[in-house]
Amino acid sequence: MKLPHRGAYPVIGLAIFLSFSAAAERITHHFPALKNPAEDVRGAIGPAALEGSQTLRMHFIDVGQGDCILIEAPNGKVLLVDCGSNTFYKGAPVDTYRQAAHSVRDYIHEALKNDAPQIETLVISHPDTDHYDLLPYVLGGSRVARVLASGPRSEHAAKTLTPAGDLNSNALAQWVKQDCGNHWTRLGSAQASAPGLDGFGKMAVVVLAANVEKEGESKNARSIVLKLSYGDFDCILEGDGEGSTERAVLASTKSADRLDCEVLKVAHHGANTRGSSGAKWLDAVSPEVAILSAGYDAMHGHPSEKAVARLAEKTLPAPPHKLRVWSNKDTHNDLEGCEEALYSTATNGTICISTDGHAYNVAFDSAPPHPWRE
Repeated sequence: MKLPHRGAYPVIGLAIFLSFSAAAERITHHFPALKNPAEDVRGAIGPAALEGSQTLRMHFIDVGQGDCILIEAPNGKVLLVDCGSNTFYKGAPVDTYRQAAHSVRDYIHEALKNDAPQIETLVISHPDTDHYDLLPYVLGGSRVARVLASGPRSEHAAKTLTPAGDLNSNALAQWVKQDCGNHWTRLGSAQASAPGLDGFGKMAVVVLAANVEKEGESKNARSIVLKLSYGDFDCILEGDGEGSTERAVLASTKSADRLDCEVLKVAHHGANTRGSSGAKWLDAVSPEVAILSAGYDAMHGHPSEKAVARLAEKTLPAPPHKLRVWSNKDTHNDLEGCEEALYSTATNGTICISTDGHAYNVAFDSAPPHPWRE
């Protein structure tokens, strides 16, 4: 598969550079805004990212087939959006499942430089296991001020790892009671703001969608969709939103400019089912960079070749990097030289984005380790 390509970089309004950090396999793509050409923003990336207290850092953590997004706001507060992987439900041994969860916990502790970090707000986008099943183990012993979700606690009752590493269908409920002060808020479909989303200083967080379908229908369509804004930088996080989710956002948004974003966390791991990543939606959000959170051996064929092709019509050109796409659930295609700003945790590992509100950097691993692949 050859993705559409609209010319070599640099492009008008944006310059793109490729460099290697001190870590041998760490790659950084830089997107410095030309409005401040004198600023040198080509520093280190990852937990150390752009230096200074006014940096927004976003970590799209590699959790296999699932989502986990750690966000460090410029004021030092922490927002976590989802934390789960369905690796265990693909038949992986419990020990492998535990090992994967342990690597996520270690990453978060290292990124936040704290073995018992304080999470201001946890958002569980929707009640699918691969978006919450790692929470009790990864955040066991941490303090979470509040939980925002699109469904009631009763919908989040799959077997998950307890803080001790055992499997228990009550693990999430027990953890919410013990470490979250039992603070669970269910968001409604017309809710543009929510408790706990106004404490991130200059980083504004807006709820674009939540519960757009009735309970009992598609859990994916009920995903909480967030828009994060900091200075000139905007990022939309779609959860597993479907076509109905995207149409609801478009219908409720008076100005198309409100949806324009630099970074899009693509809906449903890049699926092409039930209308997600639709043409009208992508016209409105027009992302410069698209992030795909998916498993290396995705049992559902994510990300879809068709969805990726639609995204590639919008994203910026970028230096060549690896990308795995699927033509169906059994057939994948490894692109060794993708030249679009499309990044997947399946082939790029944990992806870090840092911004000062003007320029932004995207960093990833060229050969990420995946203990659950063996």
